[in-house]
Amino acid sequence: MIKKLDWDSKHYGFNIAQIDSARLKGDRDSIDIFARKQNIEVVQVYCNTSDVKTTTMLEDGGFHFVGLDITLILDLKNDAYEDHHYLLAVKEDIPRLKEIAETVFTIHRFQDRKFDQKKVSEMYKIWTEKSVCGQFDDFCLKMTNAEDIVGFTTVKIIDTNSAQIGLFGIDVPYQGQSFGSTLMDSLMSFLNERNIKKVIVRTSGNNTRALSFYLSCGFMINTINSWYYKLYSYESLSYTIQ
Repeated sequence: MIKKLDWDSKHYGFNIAQIDSARLKGDRDSIDIFARKQNIEVVQVYCNTSDVKTTTMLEDGGFHFVGLDITLILDLKNDAYEDHHYLLAVKEDIPRLKEIAETVFTIHRFQDRKFDQKKVSEMYKIWTEKSVCGQFDDFCLKMTNAEDIVGFTTVKIIDTNSAQIGLFGIDVPYQGQSFGSTLMDSLMSFLNERNIKKVIVRTSGNNTRALSFYLSCGFMINTINSWYYKLYSYESLSYTIQ
């Protein structure tokens, strides 16, 4: 039901665990016992917003609402993107891509005071670099203007029919100039060549600009989920719940 997230814990410098909401049975004491034994400072839960029973249980148990997570889906029409050119990012592009990642991905669920925002930014840069190398997401496509890279997107192939966008961003000075739409068309052409039929993307509920963009590209909202956190602080041999 609950497990420690090793990578996240190491990266942020404190222990983080996540609960599988589908297996959450209301035994709040076992969550606190696990947190105490493992020195967990943040327990997070991802659950369907319409699941009132679970959200009420979480709030009664000391969890606080962090934000919405919206999943959108696009049914890819194979003949709609045949003529769009795309460019795959290479290792030499990584420094510039990381510059963009540092300034673009600022709306997220890690706004809580527990999370060092420099480390949040570093997480997105690591995500970007690994995706160029095919080690996190499978591919990274870049958007260029003359000689400069002005944006990029990462994508993971889920199965023979579907793929999921990981990161999608245009450098701030180039936003509002149709580079995002062009990059999306390039991505769809890339996926079309691989016979992908369904494209999935997730975005934060308070990132209204991203949500509007995806809707304008033909994506439809599929599910709306919520993130909840419970924070723990430890003093000497005792612990208190915040």
